[in-house]
Amino acid sequence: MGLVVKKKQGHTCDLSLSDTFFEYFSLEKAAEEGAVFATADAGVLAERISQENAKEEAFLATSPSHEPDKKDSPAL
Repeated sequence: MGLVVKKKQGHTCDLSLSDTFFEYFSLEKAAEEGAVFATADAGVLAERISQENAKEEAFLATSPSHEPDKKDSPAL
């Protein structure tokens, strides 16, 4: 989805947030002294989280339950 941008810097990587990240989470970027601050409407974020939770619950309700293997169970 390209929400995080990875740029190689020697032996490490520099990570930054893409414009898509801010659009997806309904955030606004505001530059102040070289820093980036994200501001958002709490209602919009709460609605987005609620929608994502509903999707996850629907997925889990339709997924077969995982039965642990006997080797995963502690010996009594």
